[in-house]
Amino acid sequence: MYHLGVISNEEMDQQLVEAFQKYDLNLVSLDETDIIQKTSDFDGILIKEDANQEISTTCEWIMKIKENSGTFTWVISEVATSTIRQIYLKIGADATFDKSHFPSEVILFIRNNLQRQEANKMLDQQNSEPHVSNGRMPLLKINPINRSLILYTKDSDKKEVGLTKNEYKLMELLCSQPGKVFNYEEINENIWGTSYQPTYQVANIIFHVREKIKNASADSSIIKTIQAKGYMVKQ
Repeated sequence: MYHLGVISNEEMDQQLVEAFQKYDLNLVSLDETDIIQKTSDFDGILIKEDANQEISTTCEWIMKIKENSGTFTWVISEVATSTIRQIYLKIGADATFDKSHFPSEVILFIRNNLQRQEANKMLDQQNSEPHVSNGRMPLLKINPINRSLILYTKDSDKKEVGLTKNEYKLMELLCSQPGKVFNYEEINENIWGTSYQPTYQVANIIFHVREKIKNASADSSIIKTIQAKGYMVKQ
């Protein structure tokens, strides 16, 4: 789940919130005082102009955001003329959308940007800190571009297996810190955005991932169950 801060003079519409949530985008309303203090806590900031808003106000918000964080910043404008888009881009906005494109096109654009950024971070992390087992060849790693798991068999063969959305979220979390036990609350929050889910749902996902690893002739015991606590990927 990605978390987006929304800066607007209008109240947030519940239907809008639900539309974003369908794509794993959680909207959180921010006021002007939060721009300095909280923008770095979010994956991106969405500035939604109202009909009477001055361009100077939006410019001020964009500059404050950029002064305090490097987070994505997108603007929804009442009328996004070429001149307005250029002004906002020059001072740091990542994109400006006309209200007629809101929300469907904007949602897809934002989600794609965030997923691409996440994939690039994961690839950088894998290149600099590969998961190794006792100094030998890596046993597994995540491929964020294909949403898959790359496995290395005992014969050093490389195999790639596809993962479902929830399987990928789970393995991405476990592989982020090999050797660390992730409890059920952390796993639930990462997959479903809430810490309250029956434990059997996680167990079911683990079962299917292990089956895929076995079918690829790799060692499924690399995913270890920690009784009454959670799961971990072995170092």
